[in-house]
Amino acid sequence: MAHWGKFTILCGREIQNSIKDSSKRLLENIIDMLGLRSEFHITQDQIINVSTGTTFIFRGLKDIEQIKSIEGIDYCWVEEAQTLSQHSLDGLIPTIRKPNSEIIFTFNPRFEDDPVYAKWVKADVLPPRSIVKLINFYDNPFLPEVLHDEAEFDKENDFDKYNHVWLGNLVTHSDRQVFYKRWRTTSESINPPKGEVVYNGMDFGFSQDPLALISCWIDDDKKELYIFRAVSGKHIEIDEHPKMIDKLLGNDKKAKIVADNARPEIISYCNKRGYNINGCKKLEIKTGIAFLRNYTIVVHDSLKDVIQELILYSYKVDKRTDEITDIIEDKNNHFCDALRYAVEEITVKKISTSKWL
Repeated sequence: MAHWGKFTILCGREIQNSIKDSSKRLLENIIDMLGLRSEFHITQDQIINVSTGTTFIFRGLKDIEQIKSIEGIDYCWVEEAQTLSQHSLDGLIPTIRKPNSEIIFTFNPRFEDDPVYAKWVKADVLPPRSIVKLINFYDNPFLPEVLHDEAEFDKENDFDKYNHVWLGNLVTHSDRQVFYKRWRTTSESINPPKGEVVYNGMDFGFSQDPLALISCWIDDDKKELYIFRAVSGKHIEIDEHPKMIDKLLGNDKKAKIVADNARPEIISYCNKRGYNINGCKKLEIKTGIAFLRNYTIVVHDSLKDVIQELILYSYKVDKRTDEITDIIEDKNNHFCDALRYAVEEITVKKISTSKWL
């Protein structure tokens, strides 16, 4: 975006019954916070920079015909874009047609079939000249302390709300989530105490699927499993695996890792270079999941990719009946698979000694 000049900036949302429904008040507050009120002429429905002539106008997008009559829009900011209808989106895109013009969507994702989310976030291929950026409350340097405190409260007391409102994750049918109410995050150190057994797992990447490595330890007294390290990468060649393992283990090269047994050639390659990798026994997925659900899984805040998987790892839904099945979707599961492999040995022991659930 250019930093100087005369521009027409459309600030829109799906429904704007009056100027009170718009972002005008927000922009006014920012102008006042920066001490720039004298630089702007503010009318009932416009904000105009007195030096450049740049004009902010505010409209509802549901009646797209009124937008088409506005000439020369340089920038269009759509707030609450998760509510934008397909009809409004289809009308808006060709309307913002001035050379070098831009449309900026800001929104908290809601459902995966919301038009803006489906077109730019869920899509495998982005439209030309598109940029998608995840920005959360912790990225905001101006976040008021009261909102930070509220986020932390929700994190401790209503994690589903925290995931959606503060982390910007989709609203999901909670019962579909494999680890629903069985995990949480923490910003505190969860490194294992000295002498504690650490379990390491590795799921190999295929095609577009990433390589995933994970480390955890278990506190049986508290019934908590702590994930404190994780590494991932796409398109990792065989000779690059040792480097990825070192990222996980640091100097602990001899630490035991349980890996997907589908790639014995990679296991052999790494072991010949001094690593200690064993192929998993491939317990039934449901058995591994049942074992993990016996604990509260605690994940360090820094492990964003692991957190994202735990949110999205889901059971399939029968499209005919809309009922949730007991079949787990084969996606968003790379760290989850690595975690099952990591604790496979202790899973088997607890089954064999009847120390189960």
